[in-house]
Amino acid sequence: MTRQPRCLCMTLVLALACPASALAAPAKPEPVDLNDIELPPEAARHNEDGMKAYEAGDFEAAYVAFKRSYASMDPRVDLHARDMILGSLRGSLGKLYAKTGEIQHLCLARTELVRHLETLLITFGEDTDLQDIPGIKARLRQVNLKISQHKPRLGEPTCDGPPMQVERPAPLRPPPAKIVALPRPPDRGRPALIVGATTLSIGGVLLGAMTYALFMRRASDDGIKAIGAAVMMQPDALPTPEQRALADSLAYVGGYHRTTAIATGIAGGVLVLSGVTALIVRRARRGKVSKLALQPALTPTGASLFLTTRF
Repeated sequence: MTRQPRCLCMTLVLALACPASALAAPAKPEPVDLNDIELPPEAARHNEDGMKAYEAGDFEAAYVAFKRSYASMDPRVDLHARDMILGSLRGSLGKLYAKTGEIQHLCLARTELVRHLETLLITFGEDTDLQDIPGIKARLRQVNLKISQHKPRLGEPTCDGPPMQVERPAPLRPPPAKIVALPRPPDRGRPALIVGATTLSIGGVLLGAMTYALFMRRASDDGIKAIGAAVMMQPDALPTPEQRALADSLAYVGGYHRTTAIATGIAGGVLVLSGVTALIVRRARRGKVSKLALQPALTPTGASLFLTTRF
């Protein structure tokens, strides 16, 4: 009698425990087929625009269209539809990053994922076991990994705010050397230069006049010789009055030119010698002594200049 009630009690306990355990363990949700998801009319229209822009390569316009489609749906009613559109939205931002290399597109993708996750937790509670949440967290890890691997550019803002301004100290440069202009010493030989150049120029002109006078005297002498030769060819060897007058005139002109040659030669030689002496004095005052000298000298036919040097 005692054994039968004990067995009956155990049978009742097992019978009551099995339904309770069956109620406590919910059935595992089956994966959702994307082809079975139906979008509301407005969301479908924006999604179609986004797909066209995506296929055309305009990923920025695709992102805007997908964003409008996502925002037009209810978080509770269109749970799987919003998750599907979020994938398209994130794909557009990924294409933009691959095209431009700008980190702002990765930052925006992370922001969209974080907002979607927060909306799910607020709508269904923080203890919800929605199958979308693990997938969203996995996508967040992928985006964060890409952000950490991004090589920042100069002046590019980060996901956390404006770019860090790195100030590099300018290399110290030595102050420019001041160039002090030394006062030029007074040219003590300048007066001698002026005197020497002036007298040398005048002396050169006078020596030129001497050369001309000597040439004209020689022409007069040649004329007198020609008259003498003509007289010797005459029968009586006597000059005519015209020949005598011409000879006297040529003799007078020759004497005049001889006197002029002597006077200009002496004066020109003296002036040239004075000019050369003044130039030598100037060089001596500047610390330089000339090795060249120009000396005039008288000759039986006039005057000459001699150039001398020292070794």
